[in-house]
Amino acid sequence: TVHPPDVRAFIGLDTISGCQPWRFEPRSFSTPGASLAWEILAPDGAITASGNEPNPSFELTQVGVHRVLLSAARCGEDTDTVFVNVLPAPEVSFLADPAVCLGDQLVLSNTSSGIAGGFYTLGNGNTLNQINGVVTYPDSGDYTLLFTGYSTLNNCPATISQPVNVRSLPAVTIA
Repeated sequence: TVHPPDVRAFIGLDTISGCQPWRFEPRSFSTPGASLAWEILAPDGAITASGNEPNPSFELTQVGVHRVLLSAARCGEDTDTVFVNVLPAPEVSFLADPAVCLGDQLVLSNTSSGIAGGFYTLGNGNTLNQINGVVTYPDSGDYTLLFTGYSTLNNCPATISQPVNVRSLPAVTIA
């Protein structure tokens, strides 16, 4: 096997920033046939991920600027470096009763700070496009209520969930 004497490492990126957590997928455009080694360094310098695939996928959860290193080797060695930024997701929260009776209103109160807007997914196929509101479930059962809020700083989303039980009405019989 003949290996290229001049090896070049080259990183290709679609974007240089993303919202926390960010699925980061760099691509290697290095010399064909070269052995590859990726290292992702967190803002504090610790190695948080590594790999040797040409087109790996890494999940970056720590906010801040990360250093991405790609080494290519064969009959020589070369390294390319890029920097990517993980933007902070907002801290989202809301209040809602964990259980209501069928037909009763469920009050949804956003308690998040630093969000520009958001919406609720009610777990029954419906959504509420407000950060505060009142909903009534048409059927009894257990639902997962989701709230997604968007940061005022960078429009990054964050989602939180809470179960809600919609209780059936009791059967009333007159004797």
